[in-house]
Amino acid sequence: MSISWVLVVAGGISWVLHVTFASAVPPDRLPAWFSSSLDYAAPAVMAALVAGALSGETGFAGMLTPTPLLVSAAVAAVVSWRTGGLGRTLVCAVVTYAVVDGMW
Repeated sequence: MSISWVLVVAGGISWVLHVTFASAVPPDRLPAWFSSSLDYAAPAVMAALVAGALSGETGFAGMLTPTPLLVSAAVAAVVSWRTGGLGRTLVCAVVTYAVVDGMW
């Protein structure tokens, strides 16, 4: 079985579980603590995806060596924290990556 089929089957199982949960359990029947914790699910998943992209194939050690991607992510984090604007964050990250990658 190739890796492509494994990914397709895993994605199908994930989709079925998601649809089953979303359609079988009405939102008003969920406990309050569970509903409030769902607000943090999307940011947690996004942080995991960004950390995985930044670490690359080397794992955590890849985040210890400065790369253009890591520098632009750090600049984006600071800009996002200080301004709270998505547009400014994206522009600063892209410009920082282009400048640092050109200097590297």
